[in-house]
Amino acid sequence: MPNLASAGSSGGSPSLICHIYFTAFNHESRARRGVDAVLAAGLADRAEAIGYRIDDQKPREQITDNYAVRRFAVDIPFPLPRLIGRSFSWLLWSFLTVIALVRRRPKLIQVHAIAALPAGVFAKWLTGSKILYDAHDLETERTGWTPVQRRVSKWMERLFIGQVDGMIVVSDMIADWYEREYKMPRPALVRNIPIVSTRTSDIDPSEPSLRRALGLTDDDFLYIYIGAIGDYRGIELLIDAFAQLPPNYHFCTLGYGDLVETVEAAAARYPNIHHHPAIPGAQVPLFVRDADVGTCILEDVSMNHRLTLPNKLFETRHGGLAALVSDLPAIKDFVDRFGGGWSVAHDVDAVVNLIRSIDKAEIQRVMKTAKPIPTWDEEVQVFLAETRRALG
Repeated sequence: MPNLASAGSSGGSPSLICHIYFTAFNHESRARRGVDAVLAAGLADRAEAIGYRIDDQKPREQITDNYAVRRFAVDIPFPLPRLIGRSFSWLLWSFLTVIALVRRRPKLIQVHAIAALPAGVFAKWLTGSKILYDAHDLETERTGWTPVQRRVSKWMERLFIGQVDGMIVVSDMIADWYEREYKMPRPALVRNIPIVSTRTSDIDPSEPSLRRALGLTDDDFLYIYIGAIGDYRGIELLIDAFAQLPPNYHFCTLGYGDLVETVEAAAARYPNIHHHPAIPGAQVPLFVRDADVGTCILEDVSMNHRLTLPNKLFETRHGGLAALVSDLPAIKDFVDRFGGGWSVAHDVDAVVNLIRSIDKAEIQRVMKTAKPIPTWDEEVQVFLAETRRALG
């Protein structure tokens, strides 16, 4: 392998931490929370994120005085089947990311998800940087992956995971899986908990809210879905359910994704179905505070869906809402442990019947008996401890 350290080395910075993630770095709230925590704790004085560039994004964006995002253009300039084109883009991104890391020589590389793991490990071998592996999911069991993608990812993770210096995961059950599968020390649990700087009870009622944006009254029921609007997340099931419910039962998606057009087409047919574009993650809990119930109806199509704990659960509960979840192990356990919601089978009739049985008084009763859920102020201490451990 050529010595990339000589390719335009700028000397680097011993106080730099880099986040690498094979994504466009548009709404990466988990990475941003990590950056802010590390800088505030004095573990670094600069941070940089590396992703890829889409549309009219800038190749370099200065977010704050000491945090910047760099994006590489890795689109293949000729048509290829999607998986092949994506693979070539990933290889090019990985190569450019390794070169960028060698030039910068960060003290720590926070690797987000399995696609960035090879680049992080190669950069470690060339620079001596430490690696914190941030598994956003049960990485080798992601929903929608082909059998080939699963086999390659399993081989890749098993090959490289012994090179990481620290690791964080998003649910207890995923931590158990990694400990058991790789005979490794149990990863640290850092759940996807949003930062909420203000309690919902302290908000001026005239502040923007989702219910007001939709023109609904306090008597209307408002169920919402927060996050990526894609396949296997119960979106189409919820559309079918609310199409059967009375017109004062409303369902709204808040986010972006491949199924936005499906939701908008349903909204054109049914006045109780809505879509609202994505807003910054930190604003979500306050914006949805006057909805009634947040939904997380994942389909049982992968081990990751059975074991994951999505951030929408925390955004829902921190927004003061009850939660309606599918009866998969990790998210059902969340509701069983903390209260504040109901679990239901992934079936249209079951969802319709349960929603019909929930009135405003029942929502208030469930929320009154709910236990407080963890906050980022608690979770960040675990994150910083694992970061320090990775740094040695």
